[in-house]
Amino acid sequence: MGIVGVERRRAAALALLGLVAASGALGLRDALRTWPGRQSTFDSFHGEDTVIGRAAARWGHYGEISVHPGLGRSDLTIDTVRRYGLDPETPARPAPGSGPPRAFRIVGRNTIAPDGERVVERVRDPWGREWAVVLAHRVPS
Repeated sequence: MGIVGVERRRAAALALLGLVAASGALGLRDALRTWPGRQSTFDSFHGEDTVIGRAAARWGHYGEISVHPGLGRSDLTIDTVRRYGLDPETPARPAPGSGPPRAFRIVGRNTIAPDGERVVERVRDPWGREWAVVLAHRVPS
């Protein structure tokens, strides 16, 4: 009738449940330890949007920030990461009035800084690929 006799069904069910639990634990381990460090995971989940958004969150603490349309794959993801400060490396907000007013632009990686602006960061992923540059300029008072 069945694969396992009536007298051994309970033991078989517990063994099967144990295999499912072990498989889930191994999958969870991979999801938390292995996958985040892989370039294939970064690429599959459009990680460039996250690194651009994190740069916007960091530099937005020091002045106005704008992200050039068309960077990355999803403006929504970039804006969400920026708006909610989803960057564990974001510094504390500087004191108001500390330094001259500044503005920042995040633009394509091949953009050359025009007169009056300078590159303050090259936005790179953990594998050294450059996705954008952050340009800064003083805002006239």
